[in-house]
Amino acid sequence: MADLLTMAVPGATLKLDPFQGTVCDLRFACDDGWLTPLDDSAADLLPDPAPARQPVTEWPGGGPFLCSGDPAPRGWRADSPWIVEELVQTRDAVAGRFTLGRRPKGARVERELCLQGNVPLLYQSHWLSGGRGRLPVTHPAMLRLSEGDLLSLSPKCSATVNSGPDGRERDFDLTKFVADGGALDLNPFSLFGEAVSCIRFAEMSGRTLGWTAVLRARQRDIVFLLKDCASLPVTTLWVSDEAPDDARAWGRGLLVGLADARGRARKGRGRTAGHLELAPDRCHMIRHVIGAIPRPDGWRAVRDIRLEGASLLIHGDSGTPVVLPFEPGFFDA
Repeated sequence: MADLLTMAVPGATLKLDPFQGTVCDLRFACDDGWLTPLDDSAADLLPDPAPARQPVTEWPGGGPFLCSGDPAPRGWRADSPWIVEELVQTRDAVAGRFTLGRRPKGARVERELCLQGNVPLLYQSHWLSGGRGRLPVTHPAMLRLSEGDLLSLSPKCSATVNSGPDGRERDFDLTKFVADGGALDLNPFSLFGEAVSCIRFAEMSGRTLGWTAVLRARQRDIVFLLKDCASLPVTTLWVSDEAPDDARAWGRGLLVGLADARGRARKGRGRTAGHLELAPDRCHMIRHVIGAIPRPDGWRAVRDIRLEGASLLIHGDSGTPVVLPFEPGFFDA
């Protein structure tokens, strides 16, 4: 593996593979040690190079920001290499700025990763400027789940599932999983069976902030992903095909991928928005956040995540919300 780039502030650190763009290790301090939201233990199971026809499901850990539009020769990953432009470090914050060494469909892709001291949030920004044509984009993350873990998602208007021997996409009945306030509660171990490999959710019209929260029983934490619904209107869950016959892999739990994306639209599927439309005089901004908190006593699910000024409020199914400082206007800039 190439030399890793480390970014650190009090209470938070990450390690990045600057060539692949992958966040290999992300840690946030808590009273009992460190919260580690992402999983990188699958790295030794992945083929190298990953076939271009599987640009997302083969990535461990934080995954790179993927914009797979050009036909890629075997051995070139659509997201690499990332060129380190600058690191800006102060006592309480660090920002890394990068440029993608390739230009998918002629677009320049710039990236910024930011950590703030003693705040368990990784801010991610991407800018795509110029180019011509239509381009899908994806923010993937891989998490290792175990029995007793639960997925909570912001309200969705529709969903489809890939299942059955033909792998065709079929409608997914959301009504079985709707909880108070419209949030969804999903048990990943009961969902991903009977050849189900991928579920795609479309955001509900009118929502601005979309979120996914993973309540992990063994780690006693909550990992959450935040996005702007207008720029990333789809959330996808999939099960990694890591070494299915390897008892060691399955003994560690279920490796589930979470991806906030913008891709092909389906008629009648609500707010799915289609690919980015590139143009020489156009710039697109994509913003995303990954965070983690200790799981409050008594919480069995997350009911809502919302922004109020300079605060992020995480509401559980009991007790008072968890309040974190948040960069005002991050999703509006």
